[in-house]
Amino acid sequence: MSRVAETDGDIFLTYVLRARAYDALGERSQAVADYERALSLEPGYDRAYLPLATLYFETERYADAAVLFGRAYDATDSPGVPRDDALLLAATLSMKFDGRDREAQTYLERESVRMQRPGLVYDVARYYVNPGNDSYVIAQIAREEDPFLRARMHFYVGAQSELLGRRNSALAMYR
Repeated sequence: MSRVAETDGDIFLTYVLRARAYDALGERSQAVADYERALSLEPGYDRAYLPLATLYFETERYADAAVLFGRAYDATDSPGVPRDDALLLAATLSMKFDGRDREAQTYLERESVRMQRPGLVYDVARYYVNPGNDSYVIAQIAREEDPFLRARMHFYVGAQSELLGRRNSALAMYR
């Protein structure tokens, strides 16, 4: 695959596939470089937004992660594509880790009108906006039947707890 990228650098999908391979091998910097190259060649290729946003988050490039999580959410808000409201939480969380709390709050308040209600992701979004007592949202997570969604919401509430300085709560949510 590397030889294809070297001989025809304009084949953006080659970079995407190689980025996935690098990511699977734990070679984050190479994966980031290839995703970035793919998006420079094909900026509208929305299937690269989420994996690159995740890599940005994991490598503490929170501002970049916030932008791409937002783009990934917008890409899921089109006909025929199931909307993933949790991407709004990912964008918000990235802004918070970047130290932009007020911007994160404003963003989530503005964008949450697009979220499915009622629902667990909406409940977690409300907790992000007003992070008082977490008992309600923790109970809602415990009732969730989808283990993948439950795990994701544990992460989001744990990260919010971490940012609020509630270390023990964060550790409990991460387990």
